Amino acid sequence: MFHDKFGIAKDDAGDLVAFHGSANDSALAGYHGESFSVFCSWAPGQSEYVKRHAERFERLWHGENEFYDLYDLDEALKYEVIELCSSKRPYAISRRRVAKVGPELPSNLRLRDFQQRAIDRWLAASGRGLLEMATGTGKTIAALAGAVMLQREVGQLAVFVSVPFSHLLDQWSSEAMKFGFSPMSWQGGDAKSRVGLRVRDFNSGGRKSLFVVSTHKSFSGPKLAALVSSIRQPTLLIADEVHYLGAPEYRKGLPETVPHRLGLSATPDRWFDPAGTRVIRDYFGETVGSLPLGEAIGRFLTPYVYYPHLVELTDNEMDEFSELSRVIRKLIAAAESSQRIVRGLESLLRKRARIVSTAAEKVPALLGLLQQRIGTHGPESISHTIIYCAPGETGRALRILGQLGLRAHEFTYQVPNSDRARLLRQFADGELQVLAAIKCLDEGVDIPATKEVYFMSSTSNPREFVQRRGRVLRKYPGKSHAVLHDMVVVPPHGPWSDRAGTAFEKVLLAKEMPRVAEFCAAADNQFEARDEIFKLLKRYDLVKLLELRPWDVYRQYSGWGDYSGSDSLGED
Repeated sequence: MFHDKFGIAKDDAGDLVAFHGSANDSALAGYHGESFSVFCSWAPGQSEYVKRHAERFERLWHGENEFYDLYDLDEALKYEVIELCSSKRPYAISRRRVAKVGPELPSNLRLRDFQQRAIDRWLAASGRGLLEMATGTGKTIAALAGAVMLQREVGQLAVFVSVPFSHLLDQWSSEAMKFGFSPMSWQGGDAKSRVGLRVRDFNSGGRKSLFVVSTHKSFSGPKLAALVSSIRQPTLLIADEVHYLGAPEYRKGLPETVPHRLGLSATPDRWFDPAGTRVIRDYFGETVGSLPLGEAIGRFLTPYVYYPHLVELTDNEMDEFSELSRVIRKLIAAAESSQRIVRGLESLLRKRARIVSTAAEKVPALLGLLQQRIGTHGPESISHTIIYCAPGETGRALRILGQLGLRAHEFTYQVPNSDRARLLRQFADGELQVLAAIKCLDEGVDIPATKEVYFMSSTSNPREFVQRRGRVLRKYPGKSHAVLHDMVVVPPHGPWSDRAGTAFEKVLLAKEMPRVAEFCAAADNQFEARDEIFKLLKRYDLVKLLELRPWDVYRQYSGWGDYSGSDSLGED
């Protein structure tokens, strides 16, 4: 039992106080001469001691000290401890009340029917398959429950969880502890030695379970791969946001020695990458559990209303979009015979996509919407709002928000992990009204307090916009519905004079409409939302796009060289 005594205190100014020793103020402690030392970060010569104790605490708190296990007592056990301590000495502790250590389903967990069915099918498929469920419907809980049930069957189990981003390591570790696992994060320079000690203990039979969380990049690397291959007992790989693992740099690192595999994603198929999609489905197996958004709304997710706001490209932007499309069309035919041409084509596709993503009129449109809201309902009516920006565009959004007197902060990759929890807490509490975000909020970050979202960054990749919609649909106390605002980029007003120009305008609309159709389909105001775009599509004879979902558009228009999935190129 770990009985060392030390602690860290921190004030609002960031000053730290560390103590080490016994603070027991009893007669017996005085008789034995017990004492403790105190170190202050601002005192000359003491800051290094404070730093060492703080780092030591962080390693213990995150389960990174191989000599100790850290357990999260569930509420039922807490109540039992309180009940035990309420009696007078000597304590009469019954063996029946000693908690069982090791992976177990939390006592307060009640799996939903679709989660249990998915786990049953996965186990029946020898522990292989995909969970294809809408964002916010409990894929993480189902995966951890499945791991517990698999361990019951095999007796000893090593679990490796692979996640796309480092800020998800702590989130997965926290959830795993609720199921009785002792997770270790593969991060820091000593990761190999720390995890290696745990693996050796596991292989020798000293542990019944092993649980390691890493990023996709680390899991595909040689150091962690060597440890995975050294395990002599049943092993399970849980891949969060599994669609990433179909990328060339990751698919090579998928270990064939791991017998049990579970992939999680609302959208496991990769956009414009059939080869990567095939790799995922061949390796993990077929879908064992699915829950479409339409079935989840109302039961597990919040209903929403959708407002598409038409934003016209400027004449110069449309000229550049069309010229790039002409060049792209010519290069498509030659791309198969030259890798150099393929790289040049990818660059042009990204450049064209950025024209749409950063269209000049989006920011004025956002300003107008916010001013209208503030003028009608006041600035405090804007709360729990996320603005999705294109990379490099959060600064423009923050300037507007500041001019309007709104409390806002960016949430990007540049924000340290240590600050992210604080920002999300301030956002949930209403201290921050708005978060200006980019892709780091797409996957895995839980922000159920979000009530309203503005999509400034246009994308035709359903993986991205489906994930972003899911962020705002999680249920939360006092949240009856969610509101989605979408900046839909359209050609300048008036038809072009030449047929080629009109063709490129159709390409633009064909790229934007899958998102509009998808968002309209499940919205409470779907017919009102469709009316906003209907007249424009009728002019181009493209009304049918409102009836097609993203993958239908992909199949129908992928033959257009100038439609190619520019948003998906470079998908990790």
